[in-house]
Amino acid sequence: MAFLLFLILVINRATFQPLRLGDTVKDFSITSFEGEKLQLSDLRGKTVLVNIWASWCVECQAEAALLENAWQQAPEDVVFIGVDYADTQSAAKQFLAANGITYFNGPDLQAKISGYFQITGVPETFLIDKEGRLAAIKIGSFASAEELNAFLQK
Repeated sequence: MAFLLFLILVINRATFQPLRLGDTVKDFSITSFEGEKLQLSDLRGKTVLVNIWASWCVECQAEAALLENAWQQAPEDVVFIGVDYADTQSAAKQFLAANGITYFNGPDLQAKISGYFQITGVPETFLIDKEGRLAAIKIGSFASAEELNAFLQK
């Protein structure tokens, strides 16, 4: 399984050009675990935080409450999107329920979103500005609410 995930990441890296800060983020869609479809282009004019996570990831577990608290306090022009990577639907849903996560979350079934962002592991978080440009990247988990809030201000 680990080799298969590695292969998916390598193939996806070869397919896409590197994404750099300031680049316009390519439009993507994701369907939530509840069947709701979300299109990134529909969120133009809003700041979008994309958090790529997995239920088996210890660091993801550690930052889950920070992300949910930030989401609860975020202004209306800030949207959080959780992208579940290399997981089973039942484990992902259990993770969301156990951590009280209420913001939009969906599976990255073919690793297209995580491949586009060229993740090297989980968690990784990307901030997209109101014009659709990549504003910030965080590799690894947020250590504190202050760190997450500073990230959201970029």
